[in-house]
Amino acid sequence: MDPIPPLVKSGYRCSYCQSLIVGQTWELDHVQPRSQGGDSSPSNLVTACSSCNRNKGDQVSARDPLTGLMVPVFNPLAEEWDVHFTRVEGHVVGGTPVGRATAALLFRSTKRGVPPDLKWGFLTDIEDETLYWFLNHQRALRLSNRFALLGHTLTQAPQQFEGASESDNRIAHFVFEILNLEVSITRSLPRDMWKGIRSVDEAERRLDLDPAQRSAIHNVRSILYQQLATQAALEGLHSRAQALQEQSIMFHLLREESPANGPLSRPGLLRFLALVAKHERPTRALVGMEDVKIVREQVKAGDLLEVRYLADATLVAPVTPRHGEEVAVLLDEALQMAGYGQDFDLARSTGLRRRWWPLRILLGEETDANLFAADVSFWREKEMENEIREVSLALMRQAEDHRDLRRRRRALELLEVVSRRLISSTSSSTQPTLLALPQQAGEARGQTIGDTVYKGKKAGRPNVAQPVVSAVTAAGLKRGRSGAQSRNE
Repeated sequence: MDPIPPLVKSGYRCSYCQSLIVGQTWELDHVQPRSQGGDSSPSNLVTACSSCNRNKGDQVSARDPLTGLMVPVFNPLAEEWDVHFTRVEGHVVGGTPVGRATAALLFRSTKRGVPPDLKWGFLTDIEDETLYWFLNHQRALRLSNRFALLGHTLTQAPQQFEGASESDNRIAHFVFEILNLEVSITRSLPRDMWKGIRSVDEAERRLDLDPAQRSAIHNVRSILYQQLATQAALEGLHSRAQALQEQSIMFHLLREESPANGPLSRPGLLRFLALVAKHERPTRALVGMEDVKIVREQVKAGDLLEVRYLADATLVAPVTPRHGEEVAVLLDEALQMAGYGQDFDLARSTGLRRRWWPLRILLGEETDANLFAADVSFWREKEMENEIREVSLALMRQAEDHRDLRRRRRALELLEVVSRRLISSTSSSTQPTLLALPQQAGEARGQTIGDTVYKGKKAGRPNVAQPVVSAVTAAGLKRGRSGAQSRNE
């Protein structure tokens, strides 16, 4: 009796990404490549879409982006698909080392065609189906950082959509504004940040916003000012950084207290604490085990927002907190759920990952400089400049603050990786100097914010981030002129 043909056996789907291949070009993939001794018998053949087959080539192993280890590529003939992969909003996400490595190898450049329904809240009230799916598609492009494709649409203001009602057109205009602003905060080049500040001010004046839309505008403002504060801190403009951070806090509170949100939420409170403490020195831990327990339930439910703010509040603690290990475990779980290293919802997964590194140093764990270098390269490839700045600032603070010499050296080693990666990505021949251990900070002074006491520093503290700042400047990440204050502040 003849064996079942591979196409029938696979249910007319690609054996790797599980997309239907009815009416499409499909191919037979040799699980064990012929170049490595594989034959063309049915026991070594599976169906594959042309993209997965091309991306796989003759590779039988790939790097897990989360751990940096080489692991086998998924074998459809010997392994269950559901064990290694899940679907997140219609996109395939690896959940195991084999799944993550395979997804990073095969799916990163796989064309997905029309994306699934993302169920984005701002599109709920649109009645025109064509307009709904068009805007849904633009949102998917943004979540995948496909800025070039998205730019073809967003560079021109939307005209009246034929057949769409006045209400639908009003929503569409707001969605275009939000997508433009999300590009600014996701790509986060200096020109994007200042352009975003101007755009958000213009949008608020020009559009008739409902409470939910106005809340979203405040949230974008808060993020943009936070990013600008980080850039200023890396440039050594500490008073400038504090002033920008205060703007971020103000708009965060406006967002949280809007009629659309009601009282300050738990995620809002965690982010508020992290924002307030970011450029100051808290004298006690801002969160504890009770917060960890609540966030653990959120992660189990698939909500990965609070764990980022919990990590931020943990990282600014004056000493290594007792709950630090628990937060690290939650970050590990969240990174696996987010499918780090793959293409969908990059802002979420990279935001988790860049907190993962300084938390490892805080806990006194060993760090892999090569794996960190791979992360920085990935962030640059995907135009995630904010992640590079934020991780640089977090590492800089640890290099300044830790009394443990080994931890400080680990932070400095990773800062040096950032310097080398940024410099090597430019045509500049200037090489960063090796970072020196920071000297003891000046005497502390007390400052009260609310009911929490923070310690500041005297002016003139050593700037251990200078090599990183030099690399940032050489890489073209210097803050733009428009709306920026002079570096001679």
